[in-house]
Amino acid sequence: MSVSLAPNWAITNAPAYGHLGWYNEEDQGVAYHWGNNMTKPIVQSVTFKASPEELFEIFTDSKKHSAATGAKASTSAKAGAKFTAFEGMLSGRNLLVIPGRMIVQAWRASHWKDCDLDSILVLNFSKTPGGGRIDLVHAGVPQHDHQGVTKGWPLYYWEPSKAYLKGRSARG
Repeated sequence: MSVSLAPNWAITNAPAYGHLGWYNEEDQGVAYHWGNNMTKPIVQSVTFKASPEELFEIFTDSKKHSAATGAKASTSAKAGAKFTAFEGMLSGRNLLVIPGRMIVQAWRASHWKDCDLDSILVLNFSKTPGGGRIDLVHAGVPQHDHQGVTKGWPLYYWEPSKAYLKGRSARG
């Protein structure tokens, strides 16, 4: 198993200050931290009639992501790579990639305020009887968009991806 962490990024833990975060040594700054005034993480689990590898590819292959969501995307399976989705409405960087198993991203929406920190998205891909499952934890989403992002995952990702996968299996 290979684990790929974006260059110059490390995980930091400062319990005395009440935060855990991703530290970018190059920029000398914490991209994300967990503190008392952060929103509750979004936690969702969804099963699909597709292998964990197929589900992983929807998030790391630009053509498959675009086909599954119906909107232009530029994605990658490399740690450190930048990504965009929904024609630039979402953007960020892959922080950690374990092929076929996990993706961790710094993630933000284009309408977020400049002072909003990037959120952290963790996607775990696992095998289930008859398919695969995605377990999502999305932390640090700003309060002003928390409800929208929470509802957006099923609306813009889970349901369209299920339709895309069903259409692929029907075509054989």
